[in-house]
Amino acid sequence: MRIAIMSAPRSGNHWIKCLLGEVYGLELLKVKQKPGSKGKQVREALEEGTFPDNTILHQHSSYHRRLAKALHAAPATIVTIIRDPYDVFVSYHRWIQEPDREGRKGSEDHPRNQMLGKPLDDPAVLAYLINDYSSVLRRAVDWSTSGDSIVVRYEDLHRDPVATLRAVTDSISPVDDATIEAAFAACSIDTMRVANPHTVKTGRVGDSRQQLTQAHLDAFREHHGAAIRALGYEVR
Repeated sequence: MRIAIMSAPRSGNHWIKCLLGEVYGLELLKVKQKPGSKGKQVREALEEGTFPDNTILHQHSSYHRRLAKALHAAPATIVTIIRDPYDVFVSYHRWIQEPDREGRKGSEDHPRNQMLGKPLDDPAVLAYLINDYSSVLRRAVDWSTSGDSIVVRYEDLHRDPVATLRAVTDSISPVDDATIEAAFAACSIDTMRVANPHTVKTGRVGDSRQQLTQAHLDAFREHHGAAIRALGYEVR
């Protein structure tokens, strides 16, 4: 069995990867083991055997039908986790401030770097939201609406953990509730934070409701309303 988590960043990727890895006894591919985010790199990993059987990875690849077909042919099951775009933005801003996070050596001219060292209400952060955040949302929308992926909502994992994960596993290979409950015990937020301190933060739902200003909300409404609705969330 192979599982590929294909989602936008800061959406709960590590959580669903941990849960499904525990449920099915899959090896979690580490940062240095997994392919890059470009679709070609993932396809090459399949061809070269560096995405082997009995493993699970997560990557933030853009959706392409060719990539989805290659994953299905491997065979691999594709899972996409989606999260409230407002909360994703707050989490993404928090993550970019982490000085020792994994992956900091990425492209120095990445648009997100304009948020480095700046508070959430800084004009540069608002500019990123207006001009560049659409690329994050596009990955979430494209994968979750493609028909090629099993979709799970982050908030549902908080609201009704066992039933939500059972719906995912029933689409992959059914397991009993005891197995699902054991996976949640092994993949608590506190446990994952110890294992991935630079990546796993609060894991909360609704942080954006306390932290975003009216200027942020106006920018979301004007520039990202269609994507928010496509993901099934309320435009505030």
